[in-house]
Amino acid sequence: MTERRGFAALSLETISDRRLPENGLRVLAVMSSYSNGEDKCSISNQQIAQHLGLPHNIVGQFKGLLHELGYIEQLSAAELDSEAVYGLLKAPRIALEASSEPSKGKKAPGGRKVKHRSRGHPEAFQKWYAYYPRKMGKGAAEVAYSGARKKANEETLLVAVKAYAELIIQKGVEKHFVPYPTTWLNQQRWEDEDLQNVLPQKSRPLDLGPETL
Repeated sequence: MTERRGFAALSLETISDRRLPENGLRVLAVMSSYSNGEDKCSISNQQIAQHLGLPHNIVGQFKGLLHELGYIEQLSAAELDSEAVYGLLKAPRIALEASSEPSKGKKAPGGRKVKHRSRGHPEAFQKWYAYYPRKMGKGAAEVAYSGARKKANEETLLVAVKAYAELIIQKGVEKHFVPYPTTWLNQQRWEDEDLQNVLPQKSRPLDLGPETL
């Protein structure tokens, strides 16, 4: 287990994320305090529960929310003699763009409503999601997909996710080691080196000489 290093300050962007209830922030702060500055930690739900005075099953719900929103990522599964290892990620871009208006989404654990951005590519997202090898956090993934479309087109994301799914099968990666779809999109994993040879070539402008005009 990673030793605790004391109080961990959360970024202003994280604290301002309206999708995170107060206890979600507290869980993230405790996990961060065990990271030793390495952006990863190993701490059980029971330990977090003891620090915060919360039931350990409730802590599990908040960790699930943090995972879905892209704040943490499970790096290795829990073994008999150790706890699962989590990577601590920077605040997702969608957190920075959260509106100050009252949210109208579903409620997160603790009764606070979750704010989602507009989902502007429903059909394209459904095609993409159908190929992703781990079906978790679909609502958050659709929001993340809209953000990803500002950086890559539909064809690029679709080809990349198909190739990624094939790589997961070829390498025999266990499902719990596959990142959530939200994490994959927020981290721009379609730009990973092992996917570049399958992505469509970017269109280049034609060099029209006088003889072609």
